[in-house]
Amino acid sequence: MKHLQNEKGVTLVELLAVMAMSILVVGVAYQILFSMFSSIDKSQANTMLRNEAAAIMLELDEIMLNLDEVETIPIDLNVNVPFDHFRVLDIRENSSGLPKTLSTEIEVANGELLVTYNGSSRTITDSSINASNTTFTLDKDGRLRVNLHIEDNASSETYTVFKIYEMENE
Repeated sequence: MKHLQNEKGVTLVELLAVMAMSILVVGVAYQILFSMFSSIDKSQANTMLRNEAAAIMLELDEIMLNLDEVETIPIDLNVNVPFDHFRVLDIRENSSGLPKTLSTEIEVANGELLVTYNGSSRTITDSSINASNTTFTLDKDGRLRVNLHIEDNASSETYTVFKIYEMENE
């Protein structure tokens, strides 16, 4: 029987070693890509929440522009007790010099932030946002404290903004 002197080829052990290393490299690459995409999704959700919070705060700023008085619903003006439904009163003089009160209601209901003006209600939060943990309080100096807490329904990311509104003194 003749033995071949120059056997060229790959042994089974070498083939298994290369396959094992290839599987490790592919596994590490998959983990890196998965975590990168996960970070991108989280960053996008956070950016969307910040943009939504900014839009809501601009809307509230416009409503609170001439804030003269806050009336909680039901009427219970306890200091530093959180509430989720109130009326903003803007007291102006009409053309005959008599006081005229403009009223806007703000309410947190079913995870949405609702604004009612002249009998017309509208939601100022996006449908993908839950604002049910948003609260309002009146401090001892009569300032309205807004604790806007919103959550993205899809990713469960949260974002909180705190703002204080001063009452106008006329």
